[in-house]
Amino acid sequence: MYFNKRKRAPKILKLLVVVLSLGASICFSADKTDIRVGIIDSFNPEFATTTLEPTLRYLNQKLPNYHFVAVPLNSVNPKKELKNNPVDFLISSAGTFHELSISIGIVHIATRKTILSDDPSASEGAAFVTLAKRADLIELKDLQGKVAAASQPNSFDGWLVGQHELFKNGLNPEKFFKRSVFTHFQFPDALMLLIQGEADVAILSACVLEELSQEGLIESSDFKVISQKPRDVLKCARSTDLYPGIVFAARENIPPKLMWEVTSSLISMPPTNDYEWTIASRFSKVDELFRDLQLGPYQYLKDWSPAGIFKRFKTEILLTCGLLLLLILNSLYLRRTVARRTLQVRRTLNRQIKIEKEYRDSRNRLAQMEKFGVINQMSGMLVQQPLMAINNYLAGLRVYLKSKGFSDAVTEQAIGSLEHNSERIGSIVTRVRGYAKQKKGEMKSCDLTAIALSALNVLKALKFEHVEVTSDLPSEARVVGDPLELELLIINLLKNACSAVEKQPKPIVDLKIGNLDDSHWCLSVSDNGPTLDDKSFARLKTLGDSVKPEGMGIGLSIVRGIADKHGAELEFIRLPKGGICSRVVIDKEECK
Repeated sequence: MYFNKRKRAPKILKLLVVVLSLGASICFSADKTDIRVGIIDSFNPEFATTTLEPTLRYLNQKLPNYHFVAVPLNSVNPKKELKNNPVDFLISSAGTFHELSISIGIVHIATRKTILSDDPSASEGAAFVTLAKRADLIELKDLQGKVAAASQPNSFDGWLVGQHELFKNGLNPEKFFKRSVFTHFQFPDALMLLIQGEADVAILSACVLEELSQEGLIESSDFKVISQKPRDVLKCARSTDLYPGIVFAARENIPPKLMWEVTSSLISMPPTNDYEWTIASRFSKVDELFRDLQLGPYQYLKDWSPAGIFKRFKTEILLTCGLLLLLILNSLYLRRTVARRTLQVRRTLNRQIKIEKEYRDSRNRLAQMEKFGVINQMSGMLVQQPLMAINNYLAGLRVYLKSKGFSDAVTEQAIGSLEHNSERIGSIVTRVRGYAKQKKGEMKSCDLTAIALSALNVLKALKFEHVEVTSDLPSEARVVGDPLELELLIINLLKNACSAVEKQPKPIVDLKIGNLDDSHWCLSVSDNGPTLDDKSFARLKTLGDSVKPEGMGIGLSIVRGIADKHGAELEFIRLPKGGICSRVVIDKEECK
C-alpha cells in the first residue's frame, strides 16, 4: 500500500479536537483583552496541531492579561481580508508576509523553523515527488508536458517555490505543465492523484514525505524526489532552494509594549512538534521569487498597458523625459543663441559691406573729380589758348587782306566760317569745363529735333562714314533745356554707338525721337553692336566708367550729368539680337 488509510482518521480527529479546544477557550475569556491573530490559510492541515494550537496556548499562558484568538482569513486576497477583518497579529507564509509588508506595512515578529534546518531564513522548500517506478522522470525537464498536482495556487512552499525553481532552470513555469490540479491539501489529496495515475508529479513541501513515512502513513520506497538538492542546511529531500518559513507578524499600529511581549514570548517558547519560533533576517530570496514570477507587488510586470508600462519603467521614463526636456531646452537655447549671434554677424557684415561700398563710391567720386580736374586744366591750357591764338590770327588775316586789297566775298565767308567754328569750339570747351565745375547753363525753350539734326551734322565730321546712321525724327519736339548740352548728350550717344559697331560687317546706328506719352519725349540711339556680357553691361551704369578698353568714361559721365540736370531719365537696354539701345526720357515743354 502507498499509505495506510487507518492511520489517517486519528490525524483528522486530532485536528477537530484542536479547533474545539480553541472555540471553548473563547467562552472563558470575557474578562481579558482579546488579541486577534489572523490566520491566512495556505498551510497543510498539520499546521493547526503542530504549530497554531501550541503557540496560542503558550501565549495565553505566558501573557495572562490577554486572550489570543485565531481569526481565519481567506488567502485569495489577503490585503482585502485584512481591511474587512482587522486583526492585531498575523500568521502567514513568508511569501504572503513579504507581499503584505510592501503593500500595507506589517512588521516581522518571528519565523517558524523546523529543527531539521540550521538557518531560519532557509528552512522551507518544495519537492517534486513522482512514483519510484517512473524511470522516465529523472530531472525537472522530464516533467515538461506532464500533469502536476499541488495544494493551492497561492501556497508558498507547496507551489510557488516549485514554480520559481522551474524559472531558475530556464523553463517557462506558465507553460511547463500540460495541466495543474489543485486539491487544497497536499496529503492525502495531491498524493492520492499521483498514486492513482491522474497526475505525473505531486509538488509537496520539503520534509512532508519524511513526516508521512515516519508516521507510517506511506512507504518512502514507493516515491522519489526529482532533481534532489544536497541535504546540507535542511536535512530533508528537496528539489528547490530554501526560503524562510511561516511568519508571525504584527500590524504597524500595535502598541510597542504588546509587540515586545509577544516577540519575547515567541522566542522563549520551547520547540514543539519539531518546530520552533526564531528570527529570520533574510527575505531577499522571497522578493526575488515574486519578481521573477511577476506576482504580488510585481504583478504590474505582466501589465503592458500604458499605466503598467509607466509603473514598470517609471524611473527610466522620468529620467528619459527629463533628459529630453533638457535637450529640448538646450536646443532652444542654442538656436536662440545662434540666431542672436547670426543676426549680430549679419548686421556686422552688412555694416562692413555698406562701409566698403561707401568707401569705394567715395574713391570713385574722388577719382572722377580728379579726372574732371585734369580735363578742366587740360582744356584750359591745351584748347582755350590755341583757340585764342587762332581767333587772333583770323582777325589779323582779315585786316591784312583788307589792307592789301585782296579781300573778296569768298575769302570773307571762309574767314567768317573759321571764326564761327572756333567760337563754337570755345563754347563747347567752356561748357565742358563748366560741367566739370558743376556750373549750370541757361535753360530755355528749344527744339530737340533741330538739336538732333545738328548733332548728326557734327557726327559726319567724326570720320564714321562707313557707319550707316538712320533717323526717325518728328518735325518738332519742344523741350526746356540747354541746346548746347543736349546736343553734346546726343553727340556722345551717337559717337558711342558708332564706336560699338565699327567692327560689325554691316554697322547700323538708328536715332529716334518719339512720343512716350502726353508729357514725355523718348530719344533713343540703337546699334547692332556685339552683345555685352553682364559685367560689361553693369559698367554702363557706373559713374565715370567705360565699356571700351581705351575709354575713360568721361563721355558717359557727361551724358549722365546732362540727363540729371534736365530731369531726364537715362537707361541702357540690351537688344535681343545684340547691341545696345540708349534711351533718354525728357519732359515736353508745357504749352502756355
